[in-house]
Amino acid sequence: MSKMAEYLIEAKTVKGKIKSSTDASIYIKMVGQSASISTEWTLLDNWFRDDFEEGRWDTFKIKTKEIGLPKAIGLKIEKKYSSDGWFCERVIVKSKELNKTVEFLVLDWLLTELWVVAGEETLPQKETCPFIKDVRTREVERNRVTYQWIPRPCPGELGWSLPRFCNETMEQIPFMFESSDNQVFSFEGTRSLIKKDIFKEYLSGKIGFGTELNDYDDYMELFNGTNIPVDKPKFYSKWQEDEEFGRSILNGTNPITVQKISQIPDGVMIKAEQLDGLLDDDINFEQALERNRIYVSDHRQKVRGLPRNIRTKSRAQMHGATPIAMLYVTNKGAFTPILIQLEEDDPDYVFTPNDSAEDWQLAKMYFKSADIAVHQWISHFLYTHAVMEPFAVGLFRNISSRHPIYKLMKPHLRTVAAINTMARKDLLGPNSAANQCIGINAVAAAANAFVNFRYDDLNLPKFLEYHGINDCEVLPNYHYRDDALELWGVINTYIGRIITIYYQTDEDVVNDTELQDWVKDVAYQGIGWQDGDTKGFPTCLHTVEELQSYITVVVYTCSVQHAAINFGQFETYKILPNTPGAMRLPPHKRGEATKERIMNSLPDAVMTIMQLGTSFLLSKYSAEDVFLGEYSEELFTNGGVWLAKEQFRRDLKKVEERIIKRNEGLEIPYTTLLPSKIPISIAS
Repeated sequence: MSKMAEYLIEAKTVKGKIKSSTDASIYIKMVGQSASISTEWTLLDNWFRDDFEEGRWDTFKIKTKEIGLPKAIGLKIEKKYSSDGWFCERVIVKSKELNKTVEFLVLDWLLTELWVVAGEETLPQKETCPFIKDVRTREVERNRVTYQWIPRPCPGELGWSLPRFCNETMEQIPFMFESSDNQVFSFEGTRSLIKKDIFKEYLSGKIGFGTELNDYDDYMELFNGTNIPVDKPKFYSKWQEDEEFGRSILNGTNPITVQKISQIPDGVMIKAEQLDGLLDDDINFEQALERNRIYVSDHRQKVRGLPRNIRTKSRAQMHGATPIAMLYVTNKGAFTPILIQLEEDDPDYVFTPNDSAEDWQLAKMYFKSADIAVHQWISHFLYTHAVMEPFAVGLFRNISSRHPIYKLMKPHLRTVAAINTMARKDLLGPNSAANQCIGINAVAAAANAFVNFRYDDLNLPKFLEYHGINDCEVLPNYHYRDDALELWGVINTYIGRIITIYYQTDEDVVNDTELQDWVKDVAYQGIGWQDGDTKGFPTCLHTVEELQSYITVVVYTCSVQHAAINFGQFETYKILPNTPGAMRLPPHKRGEATKERIMNSLPDAVMTIMQLGTSFLLSKYSAEDVFLGEYSEELFTNGGVWLAKEQFRRDLKKVEERIIKRNEGLEIPYTTLLPSKIPISIAS
């Protein structure tokens, strides 16, 4: 007969989600250190107590077969509702006989059966215990059922010509991907208030009491009495100036559209001598090209031929341009526009500062309107949200929770599928608020851009070099670039410190089957699912250096790049005449603009509230946000990782101090990439 022993079991339920608790029956099974002896399944239950409630510790005394200190535990749930589960944070087992304890960090949902192993994270090829190898294999097999790709979409369906995503609705999304209750309640509450503002303005217009917009300042007055903040941004007095236009191109919400040129681009209908008088007195256009002082922000390919949205209620067609802007670095280092072309094949759509003030101002508005669409649907949705979801789905499908890469990447990738699922439902549809205030169709814009998208577009140093915008001496006052590059370097160094703890040789990378399955799944099933074009995404990794770069791309995009693109948009969009999401009239030709034409072209009150409300909703930080360098849970047990994280925080603090000092000398500080304002994941 087996010797019996007493064990004290302490279990904690995760805090922050009501669904994390359960009234179901929870059982535990323990396996000894040699994996040759185990207990039976034992019910964890306290009489007359509601166990396993959100955020609470529960203690259970059990008597079972003596196994010493357990090496692994199994958890099983029975008598549950179909959608019920238990989100367990950790389990601590104390052997009364040995007077020793062992902790099992779970941080996973128990839906049927779940096994957890104590000890340090390990690469799969370095597992030595056959039982643990089997536990690990079965975990990955289970996860491939839980985390599934959406079935291959057909033409015309949401997802066609886009990165593949999680195969669930908001109601069915895997529990691991769900947002916290606070995030959901905050998002839904804010959205409800904004919907009321939109509906109120719409009804007022129907009965003849809608807000009249006769001047630019009327747009700021529109928000009085709404749930949208109305404080004026720092650049309010300058928004019509050319230097402010250039500053917003470099350091606004869409700072990745600039490219250095060496000649006038094809299709731009102007000659060099026509631009000479628009530069400083001591330089002509050809000399400016030779000195690397001419740049373009070219949206033509990104919006050419794309469908323009139609308003749901009025059925009014929204309009937009197919623009390109040319900008010049002045002797004083300012970045200023010298040309805007709104449409192709007609010189009457080419504007310069020499045109009338109204023509030039309206041309800038049409350019910004296209830029809003490019920002929201390409730079924001496609280049951060959409391309990161394959990494998230692939990670949870292929890598065990014992893997150091899982522990490194989980905090950065866990939230993206939930926010994307919400976006596909509420933001991308043809009748969504966003598509009712942004002129270019969301899905069409993203799908069009994905055709030419490449993996190296996510690698910041390569992206900046390719577009000729990496030199701070040639292109000064590009604060996004300077801050982002420094943060890229800090993140890359941090990632290197961690992965070299586990990967001593390139062979360790090559022989890591879980890692290679993740990389392959992302490339073939996440990116190249439609036609086999993996767009330069690695299909396997060969060296530690390649792995470091791969992980850096993901961490940087989920944190720094998303913050740069997302969190400044409401502050930038507040002055809506400066950033109209859509126009109500087609682009004007030279000589046609008047103040009346401008006001009739700009969005009306309903469109304005929709645009500002949507950007306000997307720009809000959540109370649950965790910022760069911090982690809400410590998944690693290796002390070397803890030291690397501490050095990472010190390096980020130095970046923050430099940015603060730099900003002291700026009239309009660039604060978007202060590390203390950068969430570690895409959650909004």
